This record gives sequence, C-alpha cells and structure tokens, in this order.
Amino acid sequence: MYTGLYSAAILVDVTAPEGVVLDGDNYSLKYWWEETDNPWPPRIGGRSLDYLPDGNSADGKVSFLITAVCLEDPVSLLGLETKFYPYRLTEYSEGVEETFDFVGGHWTTDLTITLSEQASGFVQSVGQPLTVEGEEVLLDSVYLSPIAVFYGIRPSGDDPFSDSIWEVMISSNDASPVLTTQSGETVRMAEQVYGRAAGETETVSYGMFERTYALPGCTFARVGYRPERVFDPAEIASITIFGQTFPLDGLVPVES
Repeated sequence: MYTGLYSAAILVDVTAPEGVVLDGDNYSLKYWWEETDNPWPPRIGGRSLDYLPDGNSADGKVSFLITAVCLEDPVSLLGLETKFYPYRLTEYSEGVEETFDFVGGHWTTDLTITLSEQASGFVQSVGQPLTVEGEEVLLDSVYLSPIAVFYGIRPSGDDPFSDSIWEVMISSNDASPVLTTQSGETVRMAEQVYGRAAGETETVSYGMFERTYALPGCTFARVGYRPERVFDPAEIASITIFGQTFPLDGLVPVES
C-alpha cells in the first residue's frame, strides 16, 4: 500500500482456494468499498485497476494494483478506513471468459483497509510564469509521487485569472504534464483524475436572507493526473506543461 498526498495505491493479491486453477492470460476484479467513519459523500474515487501478471500460472495467485484519488480536500485520504468488498474475479484465456464469484465462504473477502496517516511523495514550490491561452499565470507548485502528478497555478498579479484558463486546464491535452527523467526518458500521463478551482465570492443580503455568488475568475486551480507507469520521483529532472519546461531540482519530501 502507498498513500500519497492526493492519491493512494493498493496492491491486492487474490489467492484461489483449493480446487480452483488460475491459468488465464488476463484477469479483472469487480469490487466496491464503503468508508466506515464517513460513508457519504465519498472521499475516494478514480479507482483504476491494473492486472499485474507475474508469469507464474501455477501459484494460484493473481495480483492487481488499485489506484485511487481524493475527491475532496487534498489530505482527505490520510488515515481513511474503508471496507473492501471484492465479489467477482474474471479470467480471460484465448477469447474464453470464466468467472469466480466470491460467495458462500469459499473466498475470504471481509477486509478492512486503513490508509497511512502520513503522506508520501515530493513537492516543489515553483513560482515561475506560465502562459496559458495567451494569459500569464504563475506555476505555483508541483507534487510528484510514483503514482500521481499534480500541479497548481495562481494569478501573476492581484487580479484573478480568467475562467477560460480553468476550462483549458480540464479539457486540453496541452494541460497534461510530461515528465523528463535525468536520463532523458519521458513519462506521460494516462488520464486526468483531479481538478479543482477556487475563486472570490460575494455575499448579498435580501432582507432576512443572504446568498453567496461566485465572482468571475479564479484565484487558484489544481489538476492531477495518473501517469502511464509507476516512476521514481527522484529520477525526474523537469516537467513540461503547455509546452513550457520547468526544472525540478528542488523537490523535497512532502513531510518536510
């Protein structure tokens, strides 16, 4: 298990009971989970699942990597306790599917997962100009973990940046960061998993009632991505966003 500031990775091993042979070419796992202390609204989402082949079909075990991201405050996953309920394993072999339902006590599935209360990963304050749609903002900070890349922007002056910048950040491929390692290799992103913007508000009184309105523009925005592969943040030399490259030579552990 790995708990980052904005995301978590959970390694799940499924071991077949006696009499069940697992020798397929690929597998998928159906599951759900319920947060035990605060069941709604959920704080965890983006639950991508990757099958991890080990090349040994005789050990009766298959492994999966579940990657989850926070849906609320950046630290909302820290210390999260959730019940994990896998209920079906599907085996694929030469176009044939076989399913194994976890019922009747044949498979043990009563599992509780508690994420670490301490975040891992690396962060760097940048504070350098970033041009988006012809408007200049500041790249505020970058956060890297082996399973996630997040960056935030803020206005370059006293005025908020336009809403159009936020729209581009959550819709344009140019917003997707590309990492470059010290050896010159690139790490690209598989999907955007997080996006949140903040702006100024105005409260208006209507007799006994008050209503708060969001004013145009944003004062901060953050987006997050799941990379195409797990990587070592210590090997990352730079990040490229909207075609502009920034060195990452000041990364420090997030806990510091």
